[in-house]
Parts: sequence; structure tokens; C-alpha cells
Amino acid sequence: MKVVRVASSEVEAKYMYAALADFSRDGARAEYAAWLKAQGRKEDAQAVLATIDVFHSLDARSLEEFDGNTPWARMIGIPLLKGFIEMTEYQKVDAIKAVRDMAFPRLRPALSLSYKPAESEPKLGTSYLWGLPDIPEGESWPKIRELSDCFDAKSDLPQDDHCAFVGQIAFSDMQGTLLGLELPTEGGFAVFKITEVEKLGIHEALVRPWNNKARLKRHQAPQDLIDDKLGDSTNTPQPPHEITLEEVLSLPDASDGPYAKVIPDCGYREKYSDVYSMLRDACDSDVLGFGGYLRGTTGADPSPDTQSLRFAVMRVNPDAGVVHFSVPAADIKEGRLDRVQNVWCDWDS
Repeated sequence: MKVVRVASSEVEAKYMYAALADFSRDGARAEYAAWLKAQGRKEDAQAVLATIDVFHSLDARSLEEFDGNTPWARMIGIPLLKGFIEMTEYQKVDAIKAVRDMAFPRLRPALSLSYKPAESEPKLGTSYLWGLPDIPEGESWPKIRELSDCFDAKSDLPQDDHCAFVGQIAFSDMQGTLLGLELPTEGGFAVFKITEVEKLGIHEALVRPWNNKARLKRHQAPQDLIDDKLGDSTNTPQPPHEITLEEVLSLPDASDGPYAKVIPDCGYREKYSDVYSMLRDACDSDVLGFGGYLRGTTGADPSPDTQSLRFAVMRVNPDAGVVHFSVPAADIKEGRLDRVQNVWCDWDS
């Protein structure tokens, strides 16, 4: 797995993580600037201080001298603030201030995901999509009976058929990122699913955790998946794909769902809808990835509540289908994955 990291070290990642949503004049962002200056990164320190000034003044001129196109600059919010301030030309200042005060304190780190066919077989216990899974000793390839029941139709599926493998993530591969500070340092998880195309037209899925104390073994695909009469070949094992993750900022969907109640007046045609929508679009978060408030695909925001994060949003095969998982935010650092919920499945995305 390739990860585009924005911090030069774990120490910097901690400073940046604390500063992400803190634009107070003497808070964590100012402390981050002081640390950068002490490291000899005077221009970066000035850039961070400028983001604080622009947040309060709504005047972006002090950011003009800084390059906003680097991953680091995007993560401290330079292009986000520039784009936000541009809205003042055609939006009322009180609307801009209201959205600023509601939105920026909710900024969270996330990892956007892209993928391409792997050039070689992935190493045991690493992160990749499709291919064949690494399963801890003593565990077997999961069957349909273990899946979610998001569509209330699992009972109509053959319970002893095996689930298709979507991919696996090792938490160690995410270390050094801001989101990695919210994750365990060891272990990981695998995602499995089944797609039924003829009668029900559904995806069902599950997240199965594993830890580094268990010895992993790569398993060969069961024959029922290779034949795949249930999914008309959509469950047939795919070649392994290499993952690339990029650190991004994310904001929740305030147009509907649970966040509409805590970030009011941002729904369709409401008084702050255009401003908030533009601000959210200025974040780099995409649909696929991990953590934060990754975007939904179709329909309303599927987040179960404001205490849950989008744990993972992944394609079920390389060409189509997206499955969304959420998890209580407090569970992530503890490595608890028993409350991961399959909250949305999109067939055509």
C-alpha cells in the first residue's frame, strides 16, 4: 500500500492533528506554528499562523504568498480557506461567519482511497484489495450466515455459501498519518461481501478484525465462489489491487441525516446550503476511503448518529458497487470492531 503522508514525523502528525480544527489565536494551531519555527521551517510556521489570521479576518490576502497545492498545505486548510473567503463576494458576511463557526470545528482527518492492479502478489498481512485473504489460524473463510442483513433478505440466501473477499487493511500501514493517531498500531481487518443479482439485487457485507497475535495464512478461494451461480460471476475472485491512500480533510453532510440537526440551515434551499455545500466541496475527501466523514454515494447520509464515523467505504469489486461501514468514534482507538455497522450499499455506484 502506498500512503501520501503530510507530516514529516509522528511528532509533527500529533501537532497537526491537534491543530486541524482549532483556529483559536493561542491554541493548538499556534503551538504547531511555534514547533515548526523551532524546527527551522519558518515559512511553514508563517503559513500556519496566516490560516489563523484568515479564519478570523475573512481576508485571504495573507495566504496569497503560500503554495496551496501541496498535500501539506491542503491539510492545514490553505485552499479550503481561500475558497471559503471567495464566497464573501456573493454571500452575506453573517452567513459566511455562521457556517465558519459551525463547520471548521468539525474538520476531521480522513484517507481517500484509489487503487490499481497489483504488479505482484501482496505480502502476507499487508493491505490490498481483492485477491485472496489472509485469515488467522483457527478461523475459516466466512459464510453468508455471518453477513449483515442491511436489506432484510439474508434469509433468502444460501447460508453455507462463502462470502467474496473485498480486501484487507493492516493498521500498521496507516501509521504516520493523522487518521493513524485514531487507530490501533497493530492488527487490522478484512472485508467480505456477497452480491445476489438475479432475484434480490443486493449486497451484504461484514468486517472481520484480526490482530497481530494471530498467525495469518493465505487461503485459496472456495469452489462455490469460483463457480458463483449466486452472483453471476460478480463474486468470483478478482486479481489483487494495490491501494493508494491520500490524507484529506473532511466535513459531515449537513443537508440531511443526523448532522443536519447539529449544523442547521444547510439543507437544500435553506439559507446556508450554498455556502456549506461549497465549503464541503473544497475538502479533498472523496467517496472511497477510511475515517472522518467520507461522502455518501446515493440517497441520504447513512451515518447512524453524530458519534459515529465512516469507518470504511469500499468498492465490492473493481468496477462497481460500494459498501459503507460506520463505527462509534470512541471504539476506533481501542481497536473495537465489534460494533462496525454496514450502513449503506450501492449497487450501481
